Amino acid sequence: MGRVIFGRNFMHKKNRFIRFVHSLRRELDRLTTIQLIIILFVFGTFMIYPLLSIIGGAFWDNGFTMQNMNAVFSDSELWRTPGQWDLTFMRNTERVLIIGLTDCGAIFNSLFIAIFTTLFSTIIGVALAYIMYRYSFFGKGIFKALILVPLIAPPFVGALGVKEFISQYGIINQIFFENLHILPKAIWITGIPAIVLVETLHFYTLVYLTTYSSFSNIDPSLEEQAENMGSRGFFKFRSITLPLAMPGIEAGAILTFILSLEDLGTPIIFSQGAYSYPARHTITLYILNNWAPQYIGQYNYKVMALCVLLLAIALVCFVVIRKYISLKQYAMMSKGGTWQSLTVKASRKQVILILTFIIGVLSLALMPHIGILKLSLTKGGMGGLTLANYTYMFSNVHMYTPIKNSLMYSFASVFLIIIIGTMAAYIISRKKFPGILALDMLVTMPLAIPGIVLGIGLFVVFYGTGIFPPTNPAFVIVAAYVVRKIPFAVRAAYAGLQQTHEALEEASLNVGASKIKTILKITLPLISMSIVAGAMLSFVYVISEVSTSILLGATNPDMAPITWKIKELFFHADFNEAAAMGVLLMVVQTISIITTNHLLKSKTSVMTGL
Repeated sequence: MGRVIFGRNFMHKKNRFIRFVHSLRRELDRLTTIQLIIILFVFGTFMIYPLLSIIGGAFWDNGFTMQNMNAVFSDSELWRTPGQWDLTFMRNTERVLIIGLTDCGAIFNSLFIAIFTTLFSTIIGVALAYIMYRYSFFGKGIFKALILVPLIAPPFVGALGVKEFISQYGIINQIFFENLHILPKAIWITGIPAIVLVETLHFYTLVYLTTYSSFSNIDPSLEEQAENMGSRGFFKFRSITLPLAMPGIEAGAILTFILSLEDLGTPIIFSQGAYSYPARHTITLYILNNWAPQYIGQYNYKVMALCVLLLAIALVCFVVIRKYISLKQYAMMSKGGTWQSLTVKASRKQVILILTFIIGVLSLALMPHIGILKLSLTKGGMGGLTLANYTYMFSNVHMYTPIKNSLMYSFASVFLIIIIGTMAAYIISRKKFPGILALDMLVTMPLAIPGIVLGIGLFVVFYGTGIFPPTNPAFVIVAAYVVRKIPFAVRAAYAGLQQTHEALEEASLNVGASKIKTILKITLPLISMSIVAGAMLSFVYVISEVSTSILLGATNPDMAPITWKIKELFFHADFNEAAAMGVLLMVVQTISIITTNHLLKSKTSVMTGL
């Protein structure tokens, strides 16, 4: 009897293996195999290998060791127990109320920043998404576009603008304390609250995009059935609408948590000046300030252990995101349905409340743009507005060289991103062989990898080699850009392929066209607008990349990109020149995002890369 059962199990496994082999033979034609090899080579060489090198440096020293990780948790600047926290939230002087002095060590500071940024971004993003999904009111189209304004000011640039408002001598205090005398004292926001404010004003758009997408995918019949059974108002929202949209809400919230945790630019801006010590104690800034190898191979292994900790937190969050993204479909009863959402016309009272909320959010969200523009149009020692910063930016070789470098790196990166990203999107969309979900996760994973961690990994693997000589970081900077920003191009091409029926390709193959000719003549022209949108969106994120740009660009300032130059100008107190460069970035991003939004229309998943 046992032999019979064993024989049946063996034959069952043999049949499964045979079906597996046939599936691979059917799906993996020569073109697909070549594309797959290219994708795996790029990600293996420029993402997996560098990350494994960091993990090896953190845990291997002639054998497995926890010494470096123990050093992380014994460093009082990084790790403090609750009993060691400095919970002094504010200081009250004769003329100034200083908010933001709490310091709990770099690890807890970073976690608190990420948690509160996620909380506030989720509240704002979900509220805006529900308003835009549910209600019809005058000016809705305009406000729907304005909600995305924070996307054109990345936290690194936006922090410069916000600081112009909330510092001791900022715009708010000049108006309400110095001139109107409304405030009894000047209010100076710094440290953790300032970082949370800047990041919230930028990242709420991510929650808004993923949540709005989830709301839009809800089958209206589910809400209609709830209303027929007497469910109304907040009860219907809490019991029906919100649970159905929860995968999108949680995906946006977790993505916000990851991006907040790995943000380097905002802590840099608020790390200077008096009472700025809490902002200096964040994980990413600690890594940047302590990663200074004197010789090849002479690395700070405690920093590498801290990188592993940051990477582990981000990847755990990413796995959770992928789980909820895969659950999104339960909000739709029939895949591919073309229904209209249950939009209602807002009453006069509702319109007042809606406009008050939206205008209030936008007033805060525009602070980075107004502040950075004001800084760029002023000059120390000069009265009134001036274009001197812009004139200097385009006439001084030390100013326009980083701009030229960034454009060169960005165009090269986007070219490679489009080729590799379209390959990946085509395989994920058209092929059904085992492991396709793992490939999808691989090409989306860079969203969760902190830029400074990948930058250090690339430095460890390639610095001093033929492709990364000490005087020319260009190749590795481009490689870092390609790996980190490819998810946006993949999602854009994938969205186009989802709208292109496979029957069109099959018809081409049936009349004798080769696979390559079919792709070139049929598939690519049909998804060309999606590819262009992905290219422009990738360009937006590449040219404003901070972490890898600062870390790798520092190896040779003459080859450094624009964000490295902004950071250097800021540290040398040339705020106005840094602001002019920031405005240039915003203009480029504005054009790209408006064009992308027009091409993609409702494909909000592309904007988040999920």
